[in-house]
Amino acid sequence: MSIKRIFLDTETTGLDPFKNDIIELGGVIETEEAPDVIFTAEEFLFKMAPRNWDSISEEALKINKTTVEELKSYPPPMVVYDEFIGLLDKYIDRYDKKDKFIFIGWNVYFDWNFLRSFFTKSGNKYFGSWFFWPPLGVECLAIEKLIKNRWTLENFHLSTVAEKLKIEQDSTLAHSALYDASVTRDVYYAVR
Repeated sequence: MSIKRIFLDTETTGLDPFKNDIIELGGVIETEEAPDVIFTAEEFLFKMAPRNWDSISEEALKINKTTVEELKSYPPPMVVYDEFIGLLDKYIDRYDKKDKFIFIGWNVYFDWNFLRSFFTKSGNKYFGSWFFWPPLGVECLAIEKLIKNRWTLENFHLSTVAEKLKIEQDSTLAHSALYDASVTRDVYYAVR
């Protein structure tokens, strides 16, 4: 059976996965058919309106470079949920306990918890049908790689670590879910 990885990032209306919502879900899906024979199967980016319009953080909107007016133009969360499940089902047999994605991210529990909450809010309690536990935090791999130089980094944000590793970036695209997932993927391969 092939190894299936999903590098995933979310942009949200705040920091609380129960009160706040995902407004952007992006990532890269890859499969490894043989050791070190890796295929990027697909990239994806979904934008969606929040469910809870009363808990939108102005600070989150600034970080995400979006406005309430833009959010109103995004599709409803259930439309995106159905499309996202369709995407996952292209690669995973949800009824096979051995066939799941390795969920990979930066500050991974933030994205893991928001996505799990998104499933719950969408009426699906079977999040684990598509994803192995535990998720893999690239920041944990990166700290081991940079442990002797950690003190030289101003912070341990994705962009700072990527810069230290000499990974080319476009700062105008930061905090776009697909872009951040792609940079996370580049850092993953630089530190593993």
